Parts: sequence; structure tokens; C-alpha cells
Amino acid sequence: MLEETLDQKKRRLFGKQSLQSYLNTIEKFTTDSERCLLSIVETDRILEKISTLKEVFKTVLPFEDKAGLINTVNEKFKSEDSIYLLTSLSRDCGGIVINSIAYFNFNFNFDDDSGGIFSLVSNDLKERILFDFYEESGKKFIEIEYFQ
Repeated sequence: MLEETLDQKKRRLFGKQSLQSYLNTIEKFTTDSERCLLSIVETDRILEKISTLKEVFKTVLPFEDKAGLINTVNEKFKSEDSIYLLTSLSRDCGGIVINSIAYFNFNFNFDDDSGGIFSLVSNDLKERILFDFYEESGKKFIEIEYFQ
């Protein structure tokens, strides 16, 4: 197991302040009661590895188009194993492992994550799908980016 650096320790201690809020947010994105919180060290390893993936697909859908969201994810994201769920707070709180994409709640609400951005990452770290939801001119959208 890798040793925690001073920076990682500071982030972990800082993240403790947001941990309950973070876990409440995670509960809105997954139905997996057996999800697992990763260490900061393991989360950094994942973030470093996926930073080299290249964007190969991008689309924008109306936020309410959950069927389009599901179809896009199922068409692009092929991981059948456990996956990682990363939000804007994962760097300080740790990433989340969920058993499979089947446990992801596609019916999440626009206000479920104040950061408005999160990723699903395959267990082998070869696929990432980034969700960025935002409001523009009074309309809500979700941008989906797929990386390999």
C-alpha cells in the first residue's frame, strides 16, 4: 500500500468537513448499499491514470432526457465490472466504488450535486464518462463526454 503524502493528509483532513454532505450526494447517484469509499491515495492513483484518456465522444442533451442519457451511457460505456464514481469532492473525500453500472441512479435530480459534474470510470481505468449538468437561458442541460 502506498504511503500517504503530507498533501494527501491535508486534503483528507479537509475532506472530513464535507464527508457527510459528500456521502449524502453519493446516495442520490447510486442504489448500491455496498458501495465503498476509497482512500485519498487510491483516488489520486485513479485520477492520475484517467488523466491520460482522450475524449472520443461528446453530446449535450436536455437534462430531462433520461432515456437519451441511459441510451448514450449504455452505447458507449461497456464496463460490466465494478466502477468508480468521482465527484468534485472525491479528491478530498475519496472516490466511491459501486458494484456495477446497474447500481447507478440515472434518475438523479439537477440539484443533487452542487458541483454539477461527476464521472463514472471503469474498473480497469480504460473508460471514463463525464457528466456536466448546467443551466443556460433558463433551460437545463447535461453534457456527456466519453473518454478512452
